[in-house]
Amino acid sequence: MLAPDRLALATKFVAALVDASRRNPSSWRRVTAIGAGTGIQGDELEQIVADVVDAGLVEQRADDPGLLTSKG
Repeated sequence: MLAPDRLALATKFVAALVDASRRNPSSWRRVTAIGAGTGIQGDELEQIVADVVDAGLVEQRADDPGLLTSKG
């Protein structure tokens, strides 16, 4: 189970991705753009992305791990 702060950040990140993808949920979004909008950066951003991908909440593009979709 994720620590409460990691869980809160993961929730914040996924909510921002869903909001950014509202019109087209299958569109790919830049991890850094979503991170910048939520204030999550650097190693913390990498950890949160790994958490939400591992949980199956988002889909990460195989050929460019810097892209995500909320279609996961």
